[in-house]
Amino acid sequence: APFTPNGLESVNTTYHSPFGPIVSNWKKEPSGSFEYEMSIPDGSTAKVSLPVGPSQTVEIKNKKGTIKADQIEGLKTGRFTLGAGEYVIHVF
Repeated sequence: APFTPNGLESVNTTYHSPFGPIVSNWKKEPSGSFEYEMSIPDGSTAKVSLPVGPSQTVEIKNKKGTIKADQIEGLKTGRFTLGAGEYVIHVF
């Protein structure tokens, strides 16, 4: 899971894998929620682990729109797998 210490408001990272760039960015929102941006190259999957508290909600969007929580196993807990694509995830 990403480490989000006090005083650090955002992180942007890119890894150039043999399949293409893997992007993992996050930023703290003024409300205290977090926004994560992820890009997973074609032919790849990603195991995602995000810090999610018991009273928090996870929302994920891709180019097609919002993905319902019941469409991705483990989304509510912050531990799930994503296929290739670009995603924006909010934890609030």
